[in-house]
Amino acid sequence: MRRYSNRCSLLFSCLAISTALVIGLGSAHASAPPKMADQMANAGDLVVASPEIQKVLTRTESPGAKIMLLAQRDGLSFYRIVGSSHGECFGIGHGIADSATLGYMSCDGGFGWQREPVKDASSWTYIRASGIVRFASVQGFATNGVKQIVVYNGSGGIVATTFVSRNVYSIPETALSTTVATKVVALGANGAVLFQNVVPDAQALATG
Repeated sequence: MRRYSNRCSLLFSCLAISTALVIGLGSAHASAPPKMADQMANAGDLVVASPEIQKVLTRTESPGAKIMLLAQRDGLSFYRIVGSSHGECFGIGHGIADSATLGYMSCDGGFGWQREPVKDASSWTYIRASGIVRFASVQGFATNGVKQIVVYNGSGGIVATTFVSRNVYSIPETALSTTVATKVVALGANGAVLFQNVVPDAQALATG
């Protein structure tokens, strides 16, 4: 897996939408995943890459890749990036047309498998003084079988919910700013849990 995003700060926050991108490498899957066209009903609409997005594509060894706009939600633009040398890629940014940016980019052939129905790009924040780790915003991409996203606090109470639309989801910072959200869960049409993401352990961050 290749994932380009901002590096997390233990003193401040780990924000998925930023202008700084770094490279992370993970293990590859043993066999090829299903075609993304069979996993996502929304193929996106071709848009012209802005100068800022062109810079990101060059920096991530993806010059000439096509930018497909999947949707715009809560001030964010969700993209599918086609033609990258890294395979299927997805990105999130701000703005439109010439002012569009790309602050998160992730390339992972595993997304779209039954065991990986979600590419979660949620951001978390860690406040060292209080020892609190919480989700600051929730956003990402989902395959056709994912219908709803539910965010929980540490006690198991529901903090916020949203439905997947056009294969993307978003819960803005304003909806999470007054509570400690610690888990993101993706549900299928029958309510089955298809994916979950939890914040890092505060003790591990404190000693890391």
